[in-house]
Amino acid sequence: MCRFSNKLIILIILLLSFAFCFGFVSHRSKIFPYNIIKKSINLLSGKQSKVAQDTKIRKKYKNWNVINNNFKPIKEIFLKKYIPGINIYSDRHYFNHTNDNKLYDFNVIQLPKHYGLNIELYSSGEVTIYRALCDHNNNNEYDNWEKVDFKIMVISHSCIYNNLVKKNFIKGKIVLSPGGPISADPIFVSSGKLDLDLKILDIPSEIFLVPAYKLQRE
Repeated sequence: MCRFSNKLIILIILLLSFAFCFGFVSHRSKIFPYNIIKKSINLLSGKQSKVAQDTKIRKKYKNWNVINNNFKPIKEIFLKKYIPGINIYSDRHYFNHTNDNKLYDFNVIQLPKHYGLNIELYSSGEVTIYRALCDHNNNNEYDNWEKVDFKIMVISHSCIYNNLVKKNFIKGKIVLSPGGPISADPIFVSSGKLDLDLKILDIPSEIFLVPAYKLQRE
C-alpha cells in the first residue's frame, strides 16, 4: 500500500511538473493554448466593458427612454428635416441627446429600427451621407468612410450610437445597407445645394421585416 502511495505521489509530481513546464513554454512562445485563452479573456472582458459603458451612459441620460411628443410609430421609411428631439427611427421614440447644432442643416432618414434590406435613394446632386455607429454592430462596411469630428448620442435598449462616419455621393442612385445585425444604423444626409431633390425610391410594404404587432418599445 505504501509503495502504491509513493508511486501515485511521484506520478502527481511528474504531471504537475509537466503542466508547469508546458504552461511556461506556451506563455513564452505564445503557442496553443495560450492564444486561445488570451483571445477568450479579451473577448469576454471587451464585451463586459461595452455593456458597463452602455449602462453608465443610460444612467447619465435619464430621459433616454422618454417618449417625445412628435413620435407616432409607423412601419415605413421617411425623409425628414432634422430638428432637436425628432425620433431617429420611424417605429421607435429614441432621439439624439447632444450636438443638435451640428445637425442643423441635416435630414434624417427614419428607418424601422430592425429594418433589414438596402435603402435606395435618388439625389439630383452631390450629397454627404452620415451613418451613426454602434459598437455592438458589425461596422466593417464603413472602413473606407471618413470619421466625423463630433459625436451624437442616440440611446436605445440594444444599441447606443455616438460615433459618426461620412461619405460623399455623386448625383444619381444611392444604395445604402441597413447596417446591423443588432439594429439598423441611423442615416443623416447633408448637402450644400439648396434646390437639391432627394427621394427615397419606392419600397414595397411586404419587405419590412418587423411585424406590426412588434412595433412597440423594446
